[in-house]
Amino acid sequence: MKKDSILTYFLLVFFILIGIYLSSITYITPITLFVIRAGHGLLISGIILVLGKLLGIYRKRKSFSSVELLLSQDFGELYFPPWIIKKKKNTIFISTDAKSSIYLVLVSIMVCILISYVFIPSFDDIINGTIEFTLGNILSILVLIYLLAGVLISISLFSLIRRVIKVIDKETHILRVYRSIKLDKKNQKDGKKKLQIPIANLNNSEIELRGYYLYLVPLEGAKGEFKLINRWRYNEKYILIQSSDENFIKDLNSGIKKFLGFQTSNFSEKIE
Repeated sequence: MKKDSILTYFLLVFFILIGIYLSSITYITPITLFVIRAGHGLLISGIILVLGKLLGIYRKRKSFSSVELLLSQDFGELYFPPWIIKKKKNTIFISTDAKSSIYLVLVSIMVCILISYVFIPSFDDIINGTIEFTLGNILSILVLIYLLAGVLISISLFSLIRRVIKVIDKETHILRVYRSIKLDKKNQKDGKKKLQIPIANLNNSEIELRGYYLYLVPLEGAKGEFKLINRWRYNEKYILIQSSDENFIKDLNSGIKKFLGFQTSNFSEKIE
């Protein structure tokens, strides 16, 4: 089991058990009201984590379990966080998962609501002096939490809007790259909003290890908007995809070459 999965399960158990315990405390003073509401917040947070985990498990079970199985079918998708790879007949779509960004936005909003639920009802007690917290301290905590949530929301929305979609089109022999929330006919016709790379370049793709595995595609003969991939260029090559999972990247590389009818013996790997 991966370390991040172990941490997630630990937080699930911790939030739910502590939340249940604190929520069961009998109200006696304003302090206990604060503790009870904090317990409610932890319990709801635990439930949100459980729902998120179940959603991830459901999506993985619904998608294909390997690149080879996906590319052997006419239609389907492979969910490999943070990536979504879709197959539609002679076309492969690769992009980051938009649903994960949306989920993070919703969770951030929910955290703000929970924090408000825990702290705001205590303002009267603070002002009346029945709670030994200053209003300034509480406001500082709220502002800090809200700022953090705002940063997470901004990053998620930025990632969603600037999401790059890669389209490997076997019929046109082109690897098209778009920056778009939705791939539509308007984007396909507008040459200023896309980069086109000869699909033959995928036969000379490489995998390089630089902290994580990069799937590199040469840019020879490419045309269009190179600004789309400025953040994903390395040594005059385009980073089609990156991951910490070596097997996933290798399977994707060999699977795409097999799908395009290339010889997989050209596979090369560099480790620096």
